[in-house]
Amino acid sequence: SSSDNVNANTTLTINGYDASGNAVTAAVTMSADQSLSSYASALSSAISASGMQNVSASQSNGTLTITGSSFTVTGSLYDDKAAASLSSGSSTNYDYQYAFGKDGNGTLETVNTGTNLTITGTNASGVATTITAPTITSGETVAEYTTALQTALTNAGIEGVSISESSDGAISITGVGVTVTGSVIGDPVASSNTSGTLNFDSSGNLASPAGNISGVTFAGLSSGAAKLNATWDLFNSTGSSYISQTTASSSTSATTQNGYASGEYQSYSIDTSGVIKAQYSNGESQKVGQIAIATVTNEEGLKLMGSSNFEATSKSGDASIGIAGEGGRGTIQGSALEASNVNVSDQFSQLIVAQRAFEASSKAITAFNTVSEDVIALIR
Repeated sequence: SSSDNVNANTTLTINGYDASGNAVTAAVTMSADQSLSSYASALSSAISASGMQNVSASQSNGTLTITGSSFTVTGSLYDDKAAASLSSGSSTNYDYQYAFGKDGNGTLETVNTGTNLTITGTNASGVATTITAPTITSGETVAEYTTALQTALTNAGIEGVSISESSDGAISITGVGVTVTGSVIGDPVASSNTSGTLNFDSSGNLASPAGNISGVTFAGLSSGAAKLNATWDLFNSTGSSYISQTTASSSTSATTQNGYASGEYQSYSIDTSGVIKAQYSNGESQKVGQIAIATVTNEEGLKLMGSSNFEATSKSGDASIGIAGEGGRGTIQGSALEASNVNVSDQFSQLIVAQRAFEASSKAITAFNTVSEDVIALIR
């Protein structure tokens, strides 16, 4: 109630953003016998000191109201009625408000899908209960979201909490001992425009306005942002205009290009470090991969698998894979055919064995032929 003081166990913290978009927080260091009015004033000062934008705190008739956009509230606020009220929950009435901005045509922001507000209150048995945050669909209106919040309260069985939407697009959550967590985010809408006219004389000099323009105001900014005021300096200190206009045909003075025409793959090349580059018909090339090289401690311990393939063994040691030309690894030569890497001594040995086997077979055939001729001669 309006006559109760704020209990020292209050831990209310407001989380929002400053003008640069940085996250900031505001909280009040409690003092003994602090009134709700004094607490609301201290909370407003803390919000200003933090640089938090578009958030305000006030109290009226025992109700603390926190209003703004893109802010969250954590912690709890207790009154000083009695110790019993702390164990059963605060009897202080809360009013949380979330404002949505409008564009220059008065169109209200929709609810962003990143909104994840949850509400905690008490059910009929006095047990603290938290709703399940409603799932937001793209383009959901404030009215639809308000209905979804109310449905979530009903499903959770929370009593004494009401949710309403004002005509200017603000959601109000009011109740005794209610707390909220999470964020309510609006989808940005375009702000209204401010326009004007510049007039030039026949010589191309600025005729009107005749002086610098001050008090340029951009009102109707989205998300409840304050009006933007600016000054436009059209003339220098000597009265000469920074802007002039001439009547002449337009022509291109220079062109720059940071792209290139489309191209089709034509060929590839491999450099000494194993980088594979694809060449295209437009003259461009791109890295598409890199061949790695493996080394072992004992190359003689590698197992020959055939087709110039080797396998690491316990004798060779594990393969260390890396970039060609680094760590003692060899380099790669593109567009080159590898010379023969056979064991010449082993191949000659096998050739001699094959030759001896062929000679022995030839002699066996010769002996058989001689015997056959002798047998034929005896028959005759």
